[in-house]
Amino acid sequence: PNPLGDEYPVSYADARPDIVGIDQITLSQQVRLASSNSSERLNWVAGALYLHSHNVGGQDIGTAALADGGALNGWTVTYRTMTQLAVFGQIDLQLRSRLRATLGARLEHDSYHSLAQLNFQSLQYFAVDGASTPVTPHFGFAYQGAGTGLYYATVAKGYRSGGPNASIGAACAVSTPVAYGPDFVWSYELGAKNSLLDARLQIDASLFHISWHDVQVQIPVPECGI
Repeated sequence: PNPLGDEYPVSYADARPDIVGIDQITLSQQVRLASSNSSERLNWVAGALYLHSHNVGGQDIGTAALADGGALNGWTVTYRTMTQLAVFGQIDLQLRSRLRATLGARLEHDSYHSLAQLNFQSLQYFAVDGASTPVTPHFGFAYQGAGTGLYYATVAKGYRSGGPNASIGAACAVSTPVAYGPDFVWSYELGAKNSLLDARLQIDASLFHISWHDVQVQIPVPECGI
């Protein structure tokens, strides 16, 4: 017997088929301007981005008890629209003949609208809207050695937007938040790039630490079939 229960297949022969479909249309446009002479002491790049995405996803729903008998007893369809507007820029400044500093940042505004249609014992609708405006900076130093070695240090922030949670509906006694928030990481890195043996051997080495804040992870609700 399966110690996890019959609803958990132990081989592909025990698997239950489930149709999942998604249609997505995305428009993404970016404009970027940059300095023209890389030999100058100061180089820069600046730009803007626009993204609009619309997707429709559908999936059957089966509870653990009904899945044992191979039956499905519901479905869900989600309509989701996401818009992203961003501006970004970076400057590279030659501090000394071999030392260069980098400073960059990205300002972004994310927004989404989600409408979920859930048919699970009864037909229900769940509408969720959300938005956030993150700022992600980047700092760095690079030192070009007398030979072919390059040594660098960077500090940067990464970001992931939030979104709506899967709607369980009135058929399940477990309540969940309607949405989850964004999370972000800070990354710290020291590295070196060296070319040896007349460029026949390239060695890249780095030491890094990543700190993940406001972690957003999936939490399953098996008692409700989700």
